Amino acid sequence: MKSRTIGIISDTHGNNILMENVCYSLKNEKGVDTIYHLGDNYEDGIFLSSMGYNVKVVPGLWCDQFHDWKTPKVIIEEINQVKIAFAHTLELILKSSGKDCNIQCFGHTHIPIVKIENKKVLFNPGQLKRNIDRAQEASFGIIRFDIDLIRFEIISALNMQNVLYQTQISYDLLN
Repeated sequence: MKSRTIGIISDTHGNNILMENVCYSLKNEKGVDTIYHLGDNYEDGIFLSSMGYNVKVVPGLWCDQFHDWKTPKVIIEEINQVKIAFAHTLELILKSSGKDCNIQCFGHTHIPIVKIENKKVLFNPGQLKRNIDRAQEASFGIIRFDIDLIRFEIISALNMQNVLYQTQISYDLLN
């Protein structure tokens, strides 16, 4: 197995300054090779791509692309034989083939969560809309696929050295 680190952001809602600062840190300090933008706003992910970031984007509920049948609402990837679903809401994942994925990444609620339930990891990186929104500090997520463990972190966007939540699991726990 190969080590790999991905970044996950959600609910930027046009806050390009905070989003750009986070993505700079993800790429240049945290060693992330791909950033997944979980929607609201889809255009924010397109903007990041135009800035040279390797970004994969799903639309949020308020995005025009959400109502466009050509734009995927759920992205499914596999890293180190672990299937991962990315969507704006958990409901979208559960209504798709993403329901069978080991890791389910979603946004929408603006509330960060890392939870292991029924051999699946539920991962919401929080929001980058405002410094504080819905009583939640702005945050983003990192998932590190190491040789023997998968590490999950939710990090403060206001102090990028401050890990708000973290956990790790062995690959065996997902099978």
